[in-house]
Formats: sequence, structure tokens, C-alpha cells
Amino acid sequence: MSTIHIDIGKEFGDSLGPRFRKLGDHSGEEFRDDMLEPAFLKAETVVIHLDAIKTFSASFFEEAFGGLARKYGSKATLAKVRFSAVQRAYLIPMIQEWMTDVEMPA
Repeated sequence: MSTIHIDIGKEFGDSLGPRFRKLGDHSGEEFRDDMLEPAFLKAETVVIHLDAIKTFSASFFEEAFGGLARKYGSKATLAKVRFSAVQRAYLIPMIQEWMTDVEMPA
């Protein structure tokens, strides 16, 4: 079983940016397109480590993880993407809710 681990704070940036690339660096769109989606398509499980993050915005997480769920469906996304956090464990249910509460494109 193949698993890819992504430590957002160490591998992407510890200060997460806005929703879209055009709004600034380290955006949710950039993370989803450049790191998360390739890992999602390659591995059976993707584990996202959250503890090394220093600053973040809800729009980053909604675009990265909600955006992935909009593209591939909530059920498939939640089945493959896992989260690891001790200090930032409170983020996990919020992110999972954004992955669940998505509108699928028509």
C-alpha cells in the first residue's frame, strides 16, 4: 500500500497564503495543484502533517482540500486523504468539513 506524507509547514511553507495564486504566495490553489493533487493521484493514501504550520487561513484549506473534493468527490477524497496533528489537531475536523460540504460542478 503506497502512502505519501506531506508536511505542509516543512515542504510547502509554514505561513500559508490566500485562496488563489493571483492573490499571493503559498496559496491553497498552488498547494492543491502542485503538491496535493499529484500525491492524491499517485498514492493510495496521502497523509497531511499540520503541526509545522505557523499561520494559515480558512480560505487556504477550503481551496486546497475543498477544491480537491469538488474535483474528485467528497467520499473519494475523504477515503484517501488523512491528517496528522498534535498541536493543530483542532484543524482536522474543520478541514474534513470543508471536504464534505462541497458543491460538485454541474
